Amino acid sequence: MLPLLALTSPPPARHQPVYPYEAAIIQDADAYTNVRTDANGRAAINATVRAGEVFLYDTEAYIQQREWISVNVPRGRFCPEVQPLGYMHRSRIRPVSSLPACRPPEMVYKCTLVPFRRQAHRIKYGPAPGSPWVETIDGLRPWGVDGTMPRTETSRLQVVVAGQPVAIPASLYRNLYNGSAEFNAYKNGSTYFVVQFNSDGAGSYGLVWVLKPTGLVQRVLTDDC
Repeated sequence: MLPLLALTSPPPARHQPVYPYEAAIIQDADAYTNVRTDANGRAAINATVRAGEVFLYDTEAYIQQREWISVNVPRGRFCPEVQPLGYMHRSRIRPVSSLPACRPPEMVYKCTLVPFRRQAHRIKYGPAPGSPWVETIDGLRPWGVDGTMPRTETSRLQVVVAGQPVAIPASLYRNLYNGSAEFNAYKNGSTYFVVQFNSDGAGSYGLVWVLKPTGLVQRVLTDDC
């Protein structure tokens, strides 16, 4: 039996991107930045990212000092997918990992992990009859696995931001499996960010929670890591 795991204090924040796509916010005096269909300022605008919204940027292009960076923008505040929308000028990109690190008691993040309770879930295998490949769990895509059964699941999330409890609905983490004991927390003004990279070894995914003392702002998920 695996022990309960409560994550309360993040390790030292890292500031060097090491994944293909990582989280960023914009830095723009106008409080919004346009996403272009091509890597130039004359290309058509196909999306707008506003201040405080998290999106994903191509870390390799950013490290190589390219002027225009490929970005993926989430579909909605809590939707589990991001889409490759186009390009953003590098001067408008501020990596979340470059923000000031945040630690308890200002920011408390407790994630309780328990062994995966197979009998408590509806498992769908496929696509072929008799296949051992896990397609869905409780009708949802299982994050953190690559066709295998999860080892752990999250039974509870407790978050306190600037002394204020912030509720995270179970519906937003019930299909996030094989959580990690490592995470980083950052702050930008009154907005807080929790960043995790979770995996069973093959089914890795990145998770970002965006929070304010008044409540949950955004959740971003990506398997492009």
